[in-house]
Amino acid sequence: MHIRHGLTAATLGLLGALSVFVGCKSSPRADAQATDGGVTQNVSSGAQHPPTCNPTCSTAQDCGTGSGLEDASHFQCVAGRCHWQGCKSKAECTAAFQSDNFVCVKEGGAPVPGCVHSCTVPADCAGQGAPDDASHYQCNGGRCQWQGCKSNAECSATFQSDKFICVKEGGAPVAGCVIACNAPADCAPPAGQGPDASRFTCENHRCAWLGCASTAECKSLYHSDKVVCE
Repeated sequence: MHIRHGLTAATLGLLGALSVFVGCKSSPRADAQATDGGVTQNVSSGAQHPPTCNPTCSTAQDCGTGSGLEDASHFQCVAGRCHWQGCKSKAECTAAFQSDNFVCVKEGGAPVPGCVHSCTVPADCAGQGAPDDASHYQCNGGRCQWQGCKSNAECSATFQSDKFICVKEGGAPVAGCVIACNAPADCAPPAGQGPDASRFTCENHRCAWLGCASTAECKSLYHSDKVVCE
């Protein structure tokens, strides 16, 4: 989401960690709210769809402030909300990821086409680092599919924190790294760097994000007036 620049790296890292990490070989956004750099699924068990900070718009020009997959031609402004329309071609994906191994396809229940890593063998899917090596992938139908984390130690090493554990929760297709907790305070970022502990809950020793509290909070977090909590 293009308004993410207003958040600190620490806050983005923690909020991103409240999602199940399911791979980094897909489009940078599944919709206008997708987490940058990967596909994620919200961990919160207290609410399937907690309120989130969403960018508002009058025209598509308000939504697309970047280039390539992020420019205005890839958005529609519907009822005052930005909706990403997906990639348009393999060439776009190749340019965006600087690799010929990406194709533009609409898979599964995705609402729009996205850039997906193609493969012949699992080694084609591998990135750098232990949680992204070939052993974590299957190549199914010419598409890379991440198979999840393997251990708590792997998650701790990846996020450089022993708060992270490897579990499969809810309807997640594979196990992912989540933040363990004893109290909501264990889930919140450092003071002044994001939402406080009141915006989290600790359920079954897992951090769950309760969502934004108000539009005012969203504007403060993202340093933008073009955002609403809903």
